[in-house]
Parts: sequence; structure tokens; C-alpha cells
Amino acid sequence: MSAVLEANGDLDGRISQVLRGAGDSVGAADVLAALDEAATALIGDIAEAEADALDPLIDGKAAAKAKDALDGLQFRAKRLATARSALAARVDEIRASEQKAKLDAEREAALAERNALAAVIRDEIPALTRRYAEIVRQLDASDARLSKAGLMFESAEIVARGYEGNGVWADGHGQVTRLRHAKLPLFDKPGFAWLDDGMNGRTIWTALDG
Repeated sequence: MSAVLEANGDLDGRISQVLRGAGDSVGAADVLAALDEAATALIGDIAEAEADALDPLIDGKAAAKAKDALDGLQFRAKRLATARSALAARVDEIRASEQKAKLDAEREAALAERNALAAVIRDEIPALTRRYAEIVRQLDASDARLSKAGLMFESAEIVARGYEGNGVWADGHGQVTRLRHAKLPLFDKPGFAWLDDGMNGRTIWTALDG
């Protein structure tokens, strides 16, 4: 419960503070629970007061006094019932407001994180794509030279990655995906970093020459 609500032990005062905007949803829910507890206690008090007012053994003056007490308790019950409707609606309203504030904060944080990541992508990916293409082109040239020298299973990629010369991982579990088989998209236009031109038997290095 908020400090404002804790400072006032009077139930009517606490209800009024919540309805006027004081406190958070936890404090407001505590006041609602206190109201329900008070309303439940009133049921027994009203039954007892009614029995006193209708007691034929008391005189008229005492009966009238008991009737006044009963009327006061019944009025109190109606007042609490009216307050409960307003207070329950207020609790729902506060909870909705808190949830919205939480969602707004999360959205703001998510967008800030997105913007930071977008900056990283914009600043780093084009250079990384170009460097990857450069390495693959160098690898193609190196593989061609090794093949001409009769060393077709001695690729720099095999040495670096540690797979078998037949393109299978050393533990025998699965075929190796070669580095040149990656599909790297160009950053700011359609297409990929390189394309294999099957008709002419050459590679078009879009990221490097385009």
C-alpha cells in the first residue's frame, strides 16, 4: 500500500483517496479488500441490531434507539456497496494504466535496442559481406592452383575447418557446407554477394565488382 493510504486508517478516507487518484493498484486493491471485510462484518452487525430493535422485552424508547442503530448500520452497508462499485472500477482503471505504462516502457526500450542494432547492421554488415566475398574469391583461386598442382584435397578451407577431403566432417556426421555456398544478400539492392554463371563457367562477384 502507498504511504498516502497507510497514513489514513479510516476506511472512508482511504476509499476517498483512492477514488481521487492516490496510490497504486496494490494499495487500491488493499483498500477494496478492507471494504469487503467491513461489509462482511456488517452483515452480522445488522442481524444483531435488528434482533435488538424487535425484542419485545425492551421498552419503546430502547426500541427506537435500537431502530436508529439498525438504520445507521443499513445505511452504512448501502454506502459501502455504492463505494465498492466505484472502487472496483478504479482498481481496474489503475491496473490498466499501470499495464499501459509498463508496455510503453517496454516498447521504448525495444525500439532503442532495435535502433542500436540497426546502426550495427548498417555500419558493419556491408564491410563484412565484402570481406567474406574477398576471402571466398581468394579461396577459389587457391583451390584452382592447388588442383592444377595435383593437390585438389589440400584446400585452405579443409585445413582451416578440419573436415575430410571428400567433404564430410571428420566424425562422419554430415556433409560439409562449403564457404562459397553461403547466400549472402547484398545490403542495399537485390541480389547476392556472388553468383555462379553456369553458362560461362565463371563467378560474378557482385559485392566486389558490381
